[in-house]
Amino acid sequence: MVSLGSFLLTMLLVAGTAGAAHHEGGDKSPKGHERGHGGSGASMVLKHADQLGLDEATQAKISELNKAARESGHSRHKDMKALHEEMRELMNQDSPDEAAVMALAERMGAAKTEAQKVNLSNMLKVQALLTPEQREKLKSIRAEKRAEGHGKKHGDGECSSENCGCKKGRSEE
Repeated sequence: MVSLGSFLLTMLLVAGTAGAAHHEGGDKSPKGHERGHGGSGASMVLKHADQLGLDEATQAKISELNKAARESGHSRHKDMKALHEEMRELMNQDSPDEAAVMALAERMGAAKTEAQKVNLSNMLKVQALLTPEQREKLKSIRAEKRAEGHGKKHGDGECSSENCGCKKGRSEE
């Protein structure tokens, strides 16, 4: 019989992997950032191609990388959905086999790790196509986007979150 602690841990894993599968697959995040299945930030680079001064050849190469990432991402998303459904079926059994549940959780974790590695690899390929000046400009654009998102998060009011990391609304110590 599965202990209550093991059952609760497994339920947390299921909830976490469900979120990961959903996160892996949407076209936009809740904040509206382009994600796609396997998106690697290449969409953002292309969106700011003029600001970055990308020539047509570089844009074409980045578009190809983005297309390949999306295609492989769709496959990974389908695989993750299948694993999630398998976990749901296991957990819906009257007496789930703890070893089977934990083994499936390992497979789900490995799939998520592989997806992250593919995304990071693609990001590195995109960055390698940029000049040092373009990479610096991209950092600046990303910082602006983060600041905009932070402003939307906090509105015009003060930040009272201890976990935020910003100093908005808090005095210096």
